[in-house]
Amino acid sequence: MAYELSHLRTLESEAIHIFREVAAELERPVLLFSGGKDSIVLLRLAEKAFWPARFPFPVMHVDTGHNFPEVIEFRDRRVEELGARLVVASVQESIDSGRVREETGPRASRNRLQTTTLLDAIAEHGFDACFGGARRDEERARAKERIFSFRDDFGQWDPKNQRQRGVRSEAAGASGAAGAERARSPDVTWHRGELTRERRWAALGDGASGATVWFTGLSGSGKSTIAAALEARLVASGRPAYLLDGDNLRHGLNGDLGFDPAARDENVRRTGEVARLFADAGLVAVVSLVSPYRAARDAVRAIHEAEGLRFVEVWVSTSPEECARRDPKGLWARAARGELSGLTGVDAPYEAPAGADVELPGHVGVEEAVEEVRAVLHAAATDSARI
Repeated sequence: MAYELSHLRTLESEAIHIFREVAAELERPVLLFSGGKDSIVLLRLAEKAFWPARFPFPVMHVDTGHNFPEVIEFRDRRVEELGARLVVASVQESIDSGRVREETGPRASRNRLQTTTLLDAIAEHGFDACFGGARRDEERARAKERIFSFRDDFGQWDPKNQRQRGVRSEAAGASGAAGAERARSPDVTWHRGELTRERRWAALGDGASGATVWFTGLSGSGKSTIAAALEARLVASGRPAYLLDGDNLRHGLNGDLGFDPAARDENVRRTGEVARLFADAGLVAVVSLVSPYRAARDAVRAIHEAEGLRFVEVWVSTSPEECARRDPKGLWARAARGELSGLTGVDAPYEAPAGADVELPGHVGVEEAVEEVRAVLHAAATDSARI
């Protein structure tokens, strides 16, 4: 007599298999818990996977500080029943330490701030795999995720760099953890030209070398003005440079992107890849982009450093109040009237750099700012480079 599992039982069996394989092959997995229905189901599946023993990994809650008391009570009671170790990562502590900035405005939320807190906790505890759950029908992008959701060193998920459906990876990669390669199309090979970077740069003369200068800050902070002045100053001194301005790129290359978090990350990713090519060609790519998320900016730095290219992050740290006073594009006024939503610094978050190479407060003049950035570029260059 044939025996077939129901669809639900098949999914449960596969989930239990994943729990066991990851626990066997990886050293420090962790189960993410939010108090929602998805994580409650995961707790139950983990319990069934190792019953009657306790499951061999901790439970981590990224606490926004905005939970109902009943959620915290349930969390603590359930963890105690299971005999599990609880790790709590606090968004409030991330705010207090300056790692993230509290959102303001009528649509303010701490949900988007959880990413930085999560990544910090993963690094602090040395976790190498995270179990998580999410309903695909709540967010369209999730329909592209696989059971094994591979992430890069900065916790980012790229839909182009995932295993195809029906293709299982080795269990050692089943975590959705770090180590994924950069996105690329299938069945393609990098074609190397006849020129080396050294020969290409030598053709530019006088020890020239490529680099990317990445200006980040709120709308109205002055980053585009300073970036344009830096480009002009470099070219006037005989140094090839090109300005990649965020608004200009949205007239073409990034014109198909919106302003939701995923689109903002893709905007940064595309711009970063172009800047890397410019730097490899021997130019100074001068980028002016709000680029609100730290992980996306760090990913751009990583692809430069992996290629031996210099990357200088410049944070134009003009306060939101001063940006709103300047308001050259009228965006802050529109947001205040309720005509515009999703403006970074109003009802969308901005994650300040943790270690920018240069910080330019709002009171610094354009010429002073340009010279400060040029000094850092010169200091970072090789002995033979001329900036």
